Amino acid sequence: MLESLLFFFAVGVACELAAINRNGRKKIKQQ
Repeated sequence: MLESLLFFFAVGVACELAAINRNGRKKIKQQ
């Protein structure tokens, strides 16, 4: 269960980093 939770967290971080790389810092300023 802990491994599954860590995997889910890692996927979320990876997706967030990918979004930042695509949109640059404009998305951060909007939020």
